[in-house]
Amino acid sequence: MASTTDLRDLLQLLREPTLAALADETVRDYVDWGQLSSRPLPPGLDINETWELLGLIRHFGATTFPISTLDGRPFWYGMTREGTHCLQYIKHHCRTDSVLHETMQEREGHRFLIRSRIQEAVATCQLDGVDISYGRAGRMLQEGRAPRTAAERLVLNSYEMLRELESQVPDSFSPDLVTSLHERVTYGVDVREIVRVPKKSNLAGTLTPAYMSEMACERGIVNDICDYANGTTGDPSEPAVIKSHMILSSMGYWQPLPDFNETVARHLLRLFAVKRDYPVLSYLPTSLTSLKWFDGTLRPGVARFPSLVRREVVPGSIDGTADILTHLELTTAAIGGLLSYISRTRKRDAALQTALDSQERLNYRQRSVVARALTRPEAEFRIRPHQTTHHVVYQTARTDLLELVERGYLVQRQRGKAFVFVPALDLQKLVEADTLE
Repeated sequence: MASTTDLRDLLQLLREPTLAALADETVRDYVDWGQLSSRPLPPGLDINETWELLGLIRHFGATTFPISTLDGRPFWYGMTREGTHCLQYIKHHCRTDSVLHETMQEREGHRFLIRSRIQEAVATCQLDGVDISYGRAGRMLQEGRAPRTAAERLVLNSYEMLRELESQVPDSFSPDLVTSLHERVTYGVDVREIVRVPKKSNLAGTLTPAYMSEMACERGIVNDICDYANGTTGDPSEPAVIKSHMILSSMGYWQPLPDFNETVARHLLRLFAVKRDYPVLSYLPTSLTSLKWFDGTLRPGVARFPSLVRREVVPGSIDGTADILTHLELTTAAIGGLLSYISRTRKRDAALQTALDSQERLNYRQRSVVARALTRPEAEFRIRPHQTTHHVVYQTARTDLLELVERGYLVQRQRGKAFVFVPALDLQKLVEADTLE
């Protein structure tokens, strides 16, 4: 038991102005090691002692993850003001009743949904160490062609799984569900043919021991993760956005599956988000934003930390406050990026529509086709429906569409015995170039 003298010394230390200011700031905004290194320290304490004391202060109000690390250390985090602001921003834009989700579900917004899904599917595989370029994989998905390599097959599987989420929502999280997701991810994939690069799944870059998968099986980690996802364990008041990240992080740390743990984990994150009424998180390209953060290409100021370094705060535990804050910042950045893209595209559409209306080289029927193709890149046009819509003879309808093919605006494809016309991948650039002539 501490003596009266020890208690008085402790109270005097806590009242010391330098420490009081640091403690207030670290609880509200998190003082990292770099910041602490440049600050005046409380009298009688060195930087290591101050660092540990500040960590202990924050630890009192922290949330602890129910699954400890391999060596038995608990993972905990505190919520800063910036983190709280990010949570509010995410909630505002990602719930079912949000304007963003409603926009993405509209026919006009379907193109934004497709773009986000393509970005997310490709970046997910890249984060999992699959060596594949966005250009090649993106074109495959946009063109709807069959995959030619094992890596492309993996990307296609990931993309298709994004469209299958709703069918899995009624299922509780279970080891069987995790196994089925892994089988779906790897369906038709010869993993021996995939070229690998280093994975980028752990924010702090912690290396996972080769024997981790075996240990995960022995400890029943998948069961523990599923219990946490189902709400059987953990803090019931923990925000869903953070819980989804912890599901992702624990899968990436323990590596319980034979391969592609991060890809399966991100699908678990999306499924959890939909279950908890955050549907936008199921297609938001957060993987792409994370990839940019890892590569150092993210715009400065988007995330507070350009990288994370583990430095023990409270002995025998891991402080994940910076991890959680970075995840929230990256999610917020992904939302902002999507909103900006939608706004820019709509302004560009309006300008292109004005230009199309003034184009004498296209008749009004062709202008309506191009306008629809610009807003719905997945659209298909056929001669008979075009004829019926505009009350023209078959030959006129056919000529309309074939002339658009000649201009490069549409691409002609065969579906069985019939021909269909789809928007060119670079339609927007072609229209912009033609309107400037």
